[in-house]
Amino acid sequence: MFGTYNLTRSKNDAGYFTFLHNDMYIGQAIKNGKLWEPHIEFVLKNILDSNKSSINIGTHIGSHSVTMAKGSKKFYGFEPQPIIHWLMRLNLFDNGLNNFETFNNAVGNKRGMITLSKEDYWTGGKDLLYNSDINVNYGAVSIGKGGTEIEMITIDQLNIEDPISVILIDVEGAEPAVFWGAKEIIKKNRPSLVFERNQRVITLEMEEICELTPEIKNFKIEDFVLDLNYNLPISYGDDIFLIPMPENPFFINKEFTNGWKFDGLNFNYINRHPAKISWVKNNYLLVLFSDFSEFFFCEIQINGVLKWSNGDLWYPIEDSLTN
Repeated sequence: MFGTYNLTRSKNDAGYFTFLHNDMYIGQAIKNGKLWEPHIEFVLKNILDSNKSSINIGTHIGSHSVTMAKGSKKFYGFEPQPIIHWLMRLNLFDNGLNNFETFNNAVGNKRGMITLSKEDYWTGGKDLLYNSDINVNYGAVSIGKGGTEIEMITIDQLNIEDPISVILIDVEGAEPAVFWGAKEIIKKNRPSLVFERNQRVITLEMEEICELTPEIKNFKIEDFVLDLNYNLPISYGDDIFLIPMPENPFFINKEFTNGWKFDGLNFNYINRHPAKISWVKNNYLLVLFSDFSEFFFCEIQINGVLKWSNGDLWYPIEDSLTN
């Protein structure tokens, strides 16, 4: 049976989630009752806006799409592999969702027909069913040669009018081309951006097929949003979170009674790795310790106390209420 049913999050004693370290691919993780990329799921649930829409480019079978659709007014999903697109839609339907529009398209910098790299849905002559124990990385398919011919579109050409809260992108190295084709919707909406940057980069085949100029190939979204008042990027493994600054962020005290200090960018404590912050709402922070050991959200209360997602409270020192 297909579906992302009853997935339970593994929360440790401190109340936060850590990266899922294993050699499983998405299908095998879900089959074994695991949550794929729990750190992304944890952040998504805290940055999605139920009054706005969200976009997932490179949905795969929809492991994050279900969360995004549940937390959004409307969900837009894009997956170029026909059979994987079908599975993603099935997962959305099987989870009782109908607030979505999906596209069996590649997404990039222009509109036109392109080809994907060769898919491998069969290995050693064995049909890979959902309950197969054979590990195959269906997510490794990218723009290339030898595979399915599919239409590539740009996000901006769709003229989506809905307010957008989050755009999640995982496109096997083609992220610069996708962002290039979504510059207008990003400028208009200032959504939170979650994307992967790993060893996969734009290949010579991608460059040729998509007709990428040096400007597009080297496009960095972090530089593009500098003038759009975003937080500094927060990285967690290969994943990067770019969250827009709220209009009126609360003041954070420089010192707290239990020894923590704030230097304007990081929380610091003696003999501990600094904790980077990213404003999510006026009084709500995403906090990531730089050794990747802890991933929190915290709420700034009126009296300056930080209330953490694990239940801890940090109290400010009375003398530090001024800059």
